[in-house]
Amino acid sequence: MRKIFTDEVRARLKERVRIAEGKTTGEIVPLVVPRSMSLAPLRASLVLAGLLIGWACTFAENALSPFPVPFSWITATLSTGAVLGLVLAYVPAVLRLMVGAVRLSTRVHEAALAAFVQEGVSAIHDRSGVLIYVSLFEHRVEIVADRAIHEKVGSETWLKISDEIAAGFKLRTPVEALESAIDRVGGLLATHFPGDHADKNELSDDVRVRE
Repeated sequence: MRKIFTDEVRARLKERVRIAEGKTTGEIVPLVVPRSMSLAPLRASLVLAGLLIGWACTFAENALSPFPVPFSWITATLSTGAVLGLVLAYVPAVLRLMVGAVRLSTRVHEAALAAFVQEGVSAIHDRSGVLIYVSLFEHRVEIVADRAIHEKVGSETWLKISDEIAAGFKLRTPVEALESAIDRVGGLLATHFPGDHADKNELSDDVRVRE
């Protein structure tokens, strides 16, 4: 996370948000999180599966071998299974495959809705706050827009912008993808909620990056 979102990059994105919000009474909050779900249960399951495979191999060895299987061989087999499970437990692609696409999307959606409230986006006075939620492990992006702006824009537009951000992260151009998204969201807000001199900045312009 820190390698991507350096102080310089954060300052660059903050300025982008400031410029975008200068044309609207709405608020834009970019939030990047490492994951939206706990990985501990998944990792424990893989280690356990590795041990079970080790036990199965040991049982097969005892059943098929005409000679007694040395204890050291049994220990080595069990250890190999556990190590294999442990290694796979830290391969993101394997973990995502275990969870499944539907559950990944559901978990990110739930986490984004919770963040919408936690980050104060739901408290914008004219209901024009927009949260850009990026979850790295799940490879998912969710845009949560408050009622007033969502009614004017609609789900398809938010989904298109989300897909473009996700594509940018996949192509290793995450900063540019976020900048483009901030500009587009800012343009939509400016169209429907143009700024005025009396408007105050209700939320920080910083991109929020959780470790």
